[in-house]
Amino acid sequence: VVVFLNNRIDHPEELFALDPATGATRRLTRFNAPLLDQIELGKVEEYWFDGAAGDRVHGWLVYPPGFDPAKSYPLVQVMHGGPHTMSRDGWTYRWNSHVFAAPGYVVAHVNRHGSTGFGEKFAQSILNEWGDKPFEDVMKATDHLLKKLPNLDPERVAATGASYGGYLAAWVLGHTDRFACIINHAGVNNSYSQFATDVPHGFAKVMGGTPWDNVDGMQRNNPMFYAKHFKTPTLVIHGELDYRVPYGNGLELYGVLQALGVPSRLVVYPNENHWILSPQNSIYWYWEFHDWLARHLNMPRTPKPEFDNK
Repeated sequence: VVVFLNNRIDHPEELFALDPATGATRRLTRFNAPLLDQIELGKVEEYWFDGAAGDRVHGWLVYPPGFDPAKSYPLVQVMHGGPHTMSRDGWTYRWNSHVFAAPGYVVAHVNRHGSTGFGEKFAQSILNEWGDKPFEDVMKATDHLLKKLPNLDPERVAATGASYGGYLAAWVLGHTDRFACIINHAGVNNSYSQFATDVPHGFAKVMGGTPWDNVDGMQRNNPMFYAKHFKTPTLVIHGELDYRVPYGNGLELYGVLQALGVPSRLVVYPNENHWILSPQNSIYWYWEFHDWLARHLNMPRTPKPEFDNK
């Protein structure tokens, strides 16, 4: 018997047993069941659509609890990082889809070009073109979902992302104004600033150029190069101890947005890195995330959380 940890979008890690002879599995623990039984989670489903280059692209939909087809709902596009990772059927305490959906949002994930799990060619298709196909996939996914679910409000659609997903959020910011608001967490917003990363190896090979070689190629892939098109209200979040995507990326994007007069907010965590990990900071992070959505998607706002700092 093989014992392993398993999680899904609908539940955190639990122990399961696998019979290698038959392939049958059985669940051994229900550590989180008492808590999950107190929470109503929305429906989760997969979807496919025709994306960039005519390729079939996969995504996940997470509905709010009590989803009513007769009601109108906002759509929140959550763009995953990596860039070579994927949105999978898995639980996470950071960027939890059910927490995002709970106030009444339909949450979409797109396994856009560059994602893993769909073949090497698909994953490598964004090398030196970080923004092109992924952006097209997100736009086509949005069009597809607005047709699939006629009760989605096309005027209340948001784009969010972290790390490479933040890069894509900044790219979206410079290439369309169709979204009501954008949330950019720890985003690779300026290709030059990213040379301060703690993992610089290979970076110059995927961004189209370097400051000393093929500057035009690098600039073409630099979200900040398209700043003159920035119009969408944007929340910028960063950890000051972030060495993966140094927090100057966030300061620069916010500074440009302010200079352009674009509605924007900057939230910096002085004691967090690339990930917001401490419990109270996480609670506040989710509040900032939801408050920005609520402001711009015409949803009810909730009071700021209060903490006992004694």
